[in-house]
Formats: sequence, structure tokens, C-alpha cells
Amino acid sequence: MAVDNINIMIGLLTIFGQILILLFIVYWLLFKKTENKLTQCVVENAIFFAFIVAVVATSGSLYYSEIAKFEPCELCWLQRIFMYPQVILLGTALWKKENHVITYSLALIAVGIFISLYHNFTYYTVQSTNFCSISAPCTTKFVTVFNYISIPSMALTAFVLVGILLLNKKLRLIKP
Repeated sequence: MAVDNINIMIGLLTIFGQILILLFIVYWLLFKKTENKLTQCVVENAIFFAFIVAVVATSGSLYYSEIAKFEPCELCWLQRIFMYPQVILLGTALWKKENHVITYSLALIAVGIFISLYHNFTYYTVQSTNFCSISAPCTTKFVTVFNYISIPSMALTAFVLVGILLLNKKLRLIKP
């Protein structure tokens, strides 16, 4: 498949993730106390959904670096350090049917979100930075889909979506 087709497919998945994030925020603000079958399904399967997002994010980053041959910048590498273990942590949690891994996963996600926020800030506002190397600058525009989706925005969407799914489940688990 051509890189442009993959970009569009991943771009559409990113938009879908951003819509889900907005729906979660609206739900928390307006309907937090409401329980229905949809919210129960999301909470019961949150680890599975987060695992799927982590697998897609990991696969996408590997596709861009190994198949499309886009050299990852330093911030991309740091984000990978916090996303790749999610596949193992969440996969193991699914296999063993354990929820306690959520705490560890959320710790990694929180750091990943901060790095991703900084990467997006750098990507969209700074012309150059000393943080990244000359061969792989953090501001290189490898992908632009629908005039706003970039690799940094894809990563941020994945981190936030995994974080929201797991945080929502964790809050439901500790709720009396």
C-alpha cells in the first residue's frame, strides 16, 4: 500500500480517536452520573480498547520508521519509550484478566502525554530546536493529513485516548 493511502487511513483513525476524546469529555461534564449499557461496555472493555489503540500507535510508528523510512526524531523516540510497553502491559492484563496494571500504565501514559504535548508545541510553533538532531529534526513535516494531522498529533491523540480509557476504568474501580 502506498504511503499516502496509509497516511489517510491513520489520519482517519486519528480523527476517530479525537472524536472519542471529545465524546468522553462531554460525557464527563454532562452525564457523569448516568449509567447505561454503552458506558458499562466501555468501562468493562477499557483495557481491551486501550490495548487496541496502543497496538495501532505502535504499528503506525514502526510503519513510518521501518517501511516508509522516516527517521524518528528524539522526541518521537522518547514517546515510543512510553507507548511501546503499553502493548505488553495491557496485553498481559487482558490475558491474566487483571486491573491493577492500570496504575502502572497510567504512569507511563502521563509522561508520554507531557512529551507529546511538548513535541506538538515544538512542531507547530518553533522553527528549529536544539533538542533534536540535525539529521532528524523534531519539526520535519513527514505527514500532513487533512491539513492538520501530523505524526506528533497522532501520538498525542493515542496517548490521551489510552489515558482517558484507563483513567475512566480506574475511577470506576475505586468508586464506592
